[in-house]
Amino acid sequence: MSTAHDTRTQTHDTPQGGSRKPLLGKVVVVTDAGRGFGRLLAGAFADASAQLVLTGRDAEALEGTATEVRARGNPVLAVLGDITDTARYRLGTPAASR
Repeated sequence: MSTAHDTRTQTHDTPQGGSRKPLLGKVVVVTDAGRGFGRLLAGAFADASAQLVLTGRDAEALEGTATEVRARGNPVLAVLGDITDTARYRLGTPAASR
């Protein structure tokens, strides 16, 4: 016996019972955001409505990710550089908190 499933009654809440925008108003820093896992994470956090600070060493790849995230309507700060360069990393932190 099969049971019909009415998709109109489904909600798209998070597993914790929140909305589809669980990170709205939150800032997330994604390192190595120009490629691979970092780029994937940037997209996932953008889908959750986060404001993003993206870091990476490849300017073209980083800007590509930033452009994709901006197209989704999310604020983005792209910081070119290596996060192991502590002087540069500290410079990016205050801007992210604004």
